[in-house]
Amino acid sequence: MAKTLSFKLSALFILLAVFFTAPGVKAQQLSGNVFSYKSEPFTAVVVDKNTSTLYIVEMKNDTPEIIAKTSVLVGGGGGDKKVSGDMKTPEGVYYITGYLSPEQLRRAYGSVADDYGTGAFPLNYPNFFDRMSGKTGSGIWLHGKRVDRKEQSTRGCVALENDVLDDYKKYLKKGIPVVITNGVSFEQRQNYEVEKAFLKEKLDSLVASWSGLDFENFASHYHIQFRSGSGENYAQYLGKKKTLMKLYPERKIEVTSVRSFKENNDEFVYDFDQLYCADNILAYGNKRLYLKREIDELKIIAEEFFSESPESLVRERVAVFLENWKKAWESMDTEKYMAAYSSSFASAGFNYESWKTDKEEKFDKYSTIKIGIDNIKISQISPKRVRVSFIQHFSGDSYSDKGVKTLELEGCPGDYRIRSELWSAR
Repeated sequence: MAKTLSFKLSALFILLAVFFTAPGVKAQQLSGNVFSYKSEPFTAVVVDKNTSTLYIVEMKNDTPEIIAKTSVLVGGGGGDKKVSGDMKTPEGVYYITGYLSPEQLRRAYGSVADDYGTGAFPLNYPNFFDRMSGKTGSGIWLHGKRVDRKEQSTRGCVALENDVLDDYKKYLKKGIPVVITNGVSFEQRQNYEVEKAFLKEKLDSLVASWSGLDFENFASHYHIQFRSGSGENYAQYLGKKKTLMKLYPERKIEVTSVRSFKENNDEFVYDFDQLYCADNILAYGNKRLYLKREIDELKIIAEEFFSESPESLVRERVAVFLENWKKAWESMDTEKYMAAYSSSFASAGFNYESWKTDKEEKFDKYSTIKIGIDNIKISQISPKRVRVSFIQHFSGDSYSDKGVKTLELEGCPGDYRIRSELWSAR
């Protein structure tokens, strides 16, 4: 399996390289530290410790554009931050956790607040991978400068001129990723696209093996020193996954808003939204995978999952399902209409086939049908079952009615089918 994947990747790289170096294709340098895949536009910060330069990178249409850059001060001494008090700026992928105004800083630190100029943006150092690696320390910020500052290095933070910081505040929001590296990567477009394709193929392989129950391939993506956010080590984590694959083989794993960040050639981060749906659980949230090179392969060494309620996603997917079901009904297209129903459908003495026959007969009686739906209420019965009720308005030729329709849907969000249907007049 590994040799096959390697061959496929090599072939992919060759094809991409040929395409992007073909005559007439313009060479373009891109920020090689930020990648995305069918993601909404976002802004990232990249800090090059080697040249003391901060870049604002805007991602649009999955292409990074440097829209601003400035000189900054970073910590003294060379190398990555290891321990509290070493005065070094850490290297890694971090996120802005908030904003501290000059007034907030003065209330908290008194006159020392002047060291931070016109405000500060704290980062989540040490991140999970840092803590795994034994790094210590805290209070790493992007901040302004004291007006009369003479020092040309910081105690580990990244310091900007106050007027520049004030201008950049429109970009520096909570949750914005900040890549701090000892050498920013600038790539020609063909090289950038090759690396981007490699990272996407790697994540796609992980998700495909997880959803497809290919445990051996799934396990091959993990570093022997792996730790999960819940404290599981390599053996514990993979042992649990293997058991769950056997117990709950029917599953849906969907990743969206995929972003990846490169600290250096040996360390990367994936950041994406994940939907996991199986008979035992419906889970949704943001996942971060930290990758580290093991010999000659990038492997997942740490994983964090920030759980969110799936309620809004379920509501969104149910609304899409109902709209498609309504349109199919109004079009009186039996095949499209019945595609919304489970083969195990049963309701009021009907099964799937008799329901289909009944609808075909009714569709023959009408020249037009209009359906109105409002006051939708949704309740999650189980991970793969949802009850939906709403006020339904039906009108067809000279007949109309109004009532409460209750549908029980089975399946995962995005794959719903109607397993039962009840209607009562109002």
